[in-house]
Amino acid sequence: MNRATRAAALALFGALGAAVAFAMTIYPFDYGLAESLLLAGALVAVAAVETVLDDASF
Repeated sequence: MNRATRAAALALFGALGAAVAFAMTIYPFDYGLAESLLLAGALVAVAAVETVLDDASF
Protein backbone atom coordinates (compact mmCIF):
# COMPACT_ATOMS: atom_id res chain seq x y z
CA MET A 1 0.00 0.00 0.00
CA ASN A 2 1.54 3.31 -0.98
CA ARG A 3 1.77 6.34 1.29
CA ALA A 4 -1.20 8.22 -0.21
CA THR A 5 -3.51 5.22 0.10
CA ARG A 6 -2.38 4.60 3.66
CA ALA A 7 -2.98 8.27 4.56
CA ALA A 8 -6.46 8.15 3.01
CA ALA A 9 -7.28 4.98 4.95
CA LEU A 10 -6.14 6.52 8.24
CA ALA A 11 -8.18 9.66 7.51
CA LEU A 12 -11.22 7.48 6.86
CA PHE A 13 -10.63 5.55 10.09
CA GLY A 14 -10.33 8.84 11.97
CA ALA A 15 -13.57 10.17 10.52
CA LEU A 16 -15.39 6.94 11.32
CA GLY A 17 -13.96 7.00 14.83
CA ALA A 18 -15.20 10.54 15.36
CA ALA A 19 -18.65 9.55 14.11
CA VAL A 20 -18.72 6.52 16.41
CA ALA A 21 -17.61 8.62 19.39
CA PHE A 22 -20.34 11.17 18.67
CA ALA A 23 -22.96 8.46 18.17
CA MET A 24 -22.16 6.84 21.51
CA THR A 25 -22.62 10.08 23.45
CA ILE A 26 -26.25 10.39 22.40
CA TYR A 27 -29.31 8.26 23.11
CA PRO A 28 -29.69 5.20 23.34
CA PHE A 29 -26.07 4.45 24.28
CA ASP A 30 -25.71 7.34 26.74
CA TYR A 31 -21.99 6.81 27.34
CA GLY A 32 -19.97 9.69 28.70
CA LEU A 33 -17.45 11.52 26.57
CA ALA A 34 -14.43 9.72 28.05
CA GLU A 35 -15.92 6.25 27.59
CA SER A 36 -16.97 7.07 24.04
CA LEU A 37 -13.51 8.33 23.11
CA LEU A 38 -11.81 5.28 24.62
CA LEU A 39 -14.11 2.80 22.89
CA ALA A 40 -14.01 4.61 19.54
CA GLY A 41 -10.21 4.88 19.79
CA ALA A 42 -9.97 1.15 20.41
CA LEU A 43 -12.18 0.40 17.41
CA VAL A 44 -10.12 2.69 15.17
CA ALA A 45 -6.88 1.12 16.42
CA VAL A 46 -8.17 -2.38 15.68
CA ALA A 47 -9.25 -1.32 12.19
CA ALA A 48 -5.86 0.25 11.50
CA VAL A 49 -3.97 -2.82 12.75
CA GLU A 50 -6.15 -5.12 10.67
CA THR A 51 -5.45 -3.01 7.58
CA VAL A 52 -1.71 -2.98 8.19
CA LEU A 53 -1.59 -6.72 8.92
CA ASP A 54 -3.67 -7.47 5.86
CA ASP A 55 -1.10 -5.66 3.71
CA ALA A 56 1.93 -7.25 5.40
CA SER A 57 3.78 -10.18 3.91
CA PHE A 58 5.65 -12.51 6.22
